[in-house]
Amino acid sequence: MGRDALLEAAADLLAEIDLSTVAGAVVGVRAVAARAGVAPATVNHHFRPGEGGPNARLAGAATLHALARAADVGPSEIASDALDTVVALQRGDPDALRRMASIAARDVLWYDPHRDTTIDALNGALYLAVAAAPRSPEAVEALRAHYEITTQVYEELYGALLEATRRRPLENLDVRAFTAVFSALADGFIQRRRFDPDHAPAELFGAAVVRVFEALSTPEGAPEDHDPADNLVPLPPGSNLDVHKREAIARAAGDLYRRDGWDAVSIAAVQRRAGVSRATVLANFADRDGLAAAVWAHFLPSLQAELDEPMAVHRLVHRYLEHVARLAHEHHALTVAMNSGVMAHQAAGTRPGTDPTDPRAMVPIGPILRPHLSAHASAFRPGQVDTHSAARDSADLLVGLTLRLAITRPAAGPRAIATRVCDTLLAGMLRRRPTTW
Repeated sequence: MGRDALLEAAADLLAEIDLSTVAGAVVGVRAVAARAGVAPATVNHHFRPGEGGPNARLAGAATLHALARAADVGPSEIASDALDTVVALQRGDPDALRRMASIAARDVLWYDPHRDTTIDALNGALYLAVAAAPRSPEAVEALRAHYEITTQVYEELYGALLEATRRRPLENLDVRAFTAVFSALADGFIQRRRFDPDHAPAELFGAAVVRVFEALSTPEGAPEDHDPADNLVPLPPGSNLDVHKREAIARAAGDLYRRDGWDAVSIAAVQRRAGVSRATVLANFADRDGLAAAVWAHFLPSLQAELDEPMAVHRLVHRYLEHVARLAHEHHALTVAMNSGVMAHQAAGTRPGTDPTDPRAMVPIGPILRPHLSAHASAFRPGQVDTHSAARDSADLLVGLTLRLAITRPAAGPRAIATRVCDTLLAGMLRRRPTTW
């Protein structure tokens, strides 16, 4: 039996490996010999073993062969369809970019380990290459060669997509950076689908790719880069509004605010800048207060960053509320309008997550804090954070008082406001009052 037949047998073995345990698996000489119906010496004749341990040359060659075998039905067809879509974009087809989401979904489905043995061969080969990497230079090289080919395909794709949509990467990014981001997203998505396919449908990946693409690029003629946090105005489930128009409106409001302040953010000005109708603006944001929430949403990443550092919960809350107060002071008129919209929806009794114009979904200042309170439940008195609703109410009380004080007392410093809130509210929620905040 020749070398190619042995490689076919090895690739068949790879296709049968359970991906949840493949990290500890290696294609062994005896297993390949048994599958091919030859003696182990025949395998060793074609793939000379090294000093002890698994046969690294066999593992590396099997990996490369499985990759080549799977590539016959692989991403070349999908990439071709994607490039056809780019051509449609260049011809002015307005729906072509949306089709990219479908193509991205097909791309990640191609890696689905449950489809057939050929697809399993690719997944098994990739995992085996990682598992064998410390002891197999051949496996490392096979993996590198695979990703180099994939990177070339996607660099061409995203380069053509940028050209077709007349967009450019944000400053300090290039097409290779796009490829790295989307490859990492795909790899993580494949892993997630392995364990939770119902909650990670391929369509979700496709939508994410399009949104990330738009977040990491900007129109060629734009005088400056937009904030990557522009995509922070989610629609409630089931909404029939166009998310791309919604983001364009939010981006236009943010541009006007950064350039000329809150007074410049009128419905008419935003409508003109976003290139949509007045009715579309109002359908998405209802009024100026809603636009204020859309602009305020750009501050959320900096707020979230305040919670990333591990520390005692009382210090964590104080630090978070201080940052909320600082933002409210620095953007006083904007915060007044945003908070007015939040209060109006609370007074109306609308359930959060049902109204696309509800600013509470756009500026979840309390919900961002809630899980961190729950994570430190042992530090709180009973009834404060031990249920989802109790933690939500506690977070909303802390944030609500902070915003009210920051709005009504602009002369007070952010730290003083955060300390006041912690003295009057947080102290009563905790089992023990800290000596300092």
